Amino acid sequence: MKRTLALVLALALCLTVSTAFAETKVNFFTGKIETIDLLNEIIDGFNAANPGVVVQQEYQNDASSIIKVKFASGEVPDVMTTYEQEFVDQGKYLDLGGMNEWWERLIPSMRESCTDLKTGLQYRVCTNVTMAGFFYK
Repeated sequence: MKRTLALVLALALCLTVSTAFAETKVNFFTGKIETIDLLNEIIDGFNAANPGVVVQQEYQNDASSIIKVKFASGEVPDVMTTYEQEFVDQGKYLDLGGMNEWWERLIPSMRESCTDLKTGLQYRVCTNVTMAGFFYK
């Protein structure tokens, strides 16, 4: 997960425009309460290792609704854990498919999960694999 987050943050840095001497801020938006502490630890390490770059995590309990408000107001975070099909349809997400260095390392089921069914493009980075199912007593 740490490598994946580092890749996502590096990608965001590539997309963030800054001047040579200005501090670069990367806004990381999430609605996953269970990852806040771990991500803060990773972000603190990333910030310490990358002077001039500050990643800030923003948690919102109702992330899917709040992200729509952010897009509407023009206050779009650089990196987010929400995935809204309407934003894919409107071309608001970056296709990550050309970044083969990390893409080829994913297991096929993760690549499939990261591929948008409508467009066949990759707008997501998997951060974990979860086993789920039905249980019968």
